[in-house]
Amino acid sequence: MKSPLAVSPRLRRFAVGLIAIGTGLRRVAARLTFAGACSGLLASVASAQTYYGPSIAIGSGSIRSYVELKAGVPSRIGVQLDQNALIAFSTSPQRNILLSLPAQAPAPYNHLAVGWIPAGHPGQGYNVPHFDFHFYFSPPEQVGAIPFSPAPSPVNPAYVAPFYATDGLVIAQMGGHYVDLLAPEYQPGGKLTQTFIYGYYKGQMTFLEPMIALDYLAAGGTRVVPVRQPSTFAIAGYYPTEYGFSTQDSIYSIFIGGLTETPLPGTGMVNLSVRGRAGSGDDTLITGFVIGARSRTVLIRGVGPALATFGVSGALADPTVTVFDSKGTLVAQNDNWSSGGATATAVLTAAAQKTGAFTLTANSLEAALLATLVPGAYSVHVRGATSASGIALIEVYEVP
Repeated sequence: MKSPLAVSPRLRRFAVGLIAIGTGLRRVAARLTFAGACSGLLASVASAQTYYGPSIAIGSGSIRSYVELKAGVPSRIGVQLDQNALIAFSTSPQRNILLSLPAQAPAPYNHLAVGWIPAGHPGQGYNVPHFDFHFYFSPPEQVGAIPFSPAPSPVNPAYVAPFYATDGLVIAQMGGHYVDLLAPEYQPGGKLTQTFIYGYYKGQMTFLEPMIALDYLAAGGTRVVPVRQPSTFAIAGYYPTEYGFSTQDSIYSIFIGGLTETPLPGTGMVNLSVRGRAGSGDDTLITGFVIGARSRTVLIRGVGPALATFGVSGALADPTVTVFDSKGTLVAQNDNWSSGGATATAVLTAAAQKTGAFTLTANSLEAALLATLVPGAYSVHVRGATSASGIALIEVYEVP
């Protein structure tokens, strides 16, 4: 059972906490004035942001890494190079460029390596000029220490995507490659256009690799292909559901995208709790959170009278709870958690038991609701049903 006494310190007038559910705590609670807080919070987390790594000169052009966040959640990681860099690559000998990632890059990514292979290399249809874009999980010095081996370590089948198979080698300073048997180059009469490869070393996934033919990339346009994922990952992090490239204003962006958060088995959200004075108007108690990657069912409660049983004096006598999305649209609300009837009360009680939340007394004036929320930013408002004010507790739990 979780005690409401083990929560954030008392906040005056207005409290804001922001958490990305399933991805860990993102920002700490902060005290703001009511007038600008809600709009500022929701606007900042709802907008997409792009962060760039250091730029490296390639001929008269340049190349750099980037990370895109949407509502504060990683959505895409990639490489950008301009037209001049592409021309410089196409007229140069084989080379490998290491790119640092911006600080906003999520786990498990450490750095990128762009390999230009003008003469191609052995493999099914890989003997054409192409780029290897490696998204490495380990630092460069560890990758550089990998020796060649004709006998790769076996990989747990649960860590291998459907219709992927090893090419039977460990390449020095890189690792082993599991290739997509459904890719165009493996079909009768097929050739390399773009393909997605999983990399492993000593039985563990260590990199992801989009491989793209030069002529296919140089033709421009937008090409996005779904990525088949294994049934599980050994390392928690954000993994792609798609990859590809796009061209705009002579800038080529090669990326892994549609990132979905994959926690380790048995891990998940830690409940979000904020305690403070709640009344009405500027004294509304507010907290915010972000749903990332996929829809989740959450139990949201505004607790007042029950705090007295834990020795809290001056508790809010009759709290209400209201949930808004990032556009300020009302999503859900409740006043008096057991007012929905016996069935609804039983469902809320069962959800509290699943999450470890303390039990609310039947017919008490606490507010509580269950909601299944799509990815995005949300805020929870707790205020008094009347003009009275007092100490209240906001709780948000992910329901398993």
